[in-house]
Amino acid sequence: MNSPVYYLLQQFAYASPQILVYLAGVALGIFFIKKYGTAAMLVLGGSVILLITTIGQTLLQFYLFRARVSYGWSAAGFAQVLSIVAVLTSLMRAVGLALWLIAVFIARKPKTPVTDSV
Repeated sequence: MNSPVYYLLQQFAYASPQILVYLAGVALGIFFIKKYGTAAMLVLGGSVILLITTIGQTLLQFYLFRARVSYGWSAAGFAQVLSIVAVLTSLMRAVGLALWLIAVFIARKPKTPVTDSV
């Protein structure tokens, strides 16, 4: 059972908890866009970025592992390509998570006014 399709499905199965959370973020962002406006749009944007990054990284790594054999890449060259992919996907995840973080605090009012105690 070492077919390429099996390997790809296995990789998506490993990522499925993340993918489900990102899909929930997309659904919630769309559902609450009228009620929460900017915060919902930030959640939607962050969720889309995270979803595309996770699916894209899985597909890209699948392609790269197969291309390594086809193109005869050296181990060092292959490691360098994987490192570049890792850095780029890490940056994309940081952007998606930053949007989620901003959504948590945007347009929030303090619970109690801040007063000076002397």
